[in-house]
Amino acid sequence: MSELCDVCKDPNYPTRSNSVSCNKCKKFYHHRCAGIDKKKIEIIKGIPGLLWFCPTCVSAVNDTSNIEIKILVDAINDMERIVEELRSEVNALKGRDPGGVESIIEEISERKKREKNIIKYRLEEGAGISDRDRVNRIIDTITPNGNAENVSLFRIGRNKTVTRPLRVTYRMCLC
Repeated sequence: MSELCDVCKDPNYPTRSNSVSCNKCKKFYHHRCAGIDKKKIEIIKGIPGLLWFCPTCVSAVNDTSNIEIKILVDAINDMERIVEELRSEVNALKGRDPGGVESIIEEISERKKREKNIIKYRLEEGAGISDRDRVNRIIDTITPNGNAENVSLFRIGRNKTVTRPLRVTYRMCLC
């Protein structure tokens, strides 16, 4: 039984010598029905591994390819939009606090230096009782077992006409 051309269905037309077979759907086409001259049929059959597809299969492949391409283009556009949003966020964060990390580190360092300090204001100088005795009384009031020996005292400023603040520094953190 000979195969019939998918276009003309003519059983008397010699199919093998003047026809091609679609490599996808396996249907036969006469060279005239497929719109291919005899010379091209010989070339198609003469080159091993050369594939020929009928117009229906080419259209289906193109439709599928177009759909896949559209899906990929949409995905690429979404990714580009997301990247642009992330760039905007990064730029906004950069512009919000220039040198922010450095200033935070500097602030933490300053706080660390001062964590053992207490500043006492309006404690009159030379009023008969020494600064050390006054601080010892304050420490005993705050912590009954407080050790005033671990404290250093320093008056801040130079002006003798105004009472200078007293900086009390603990050698160990009271935390």
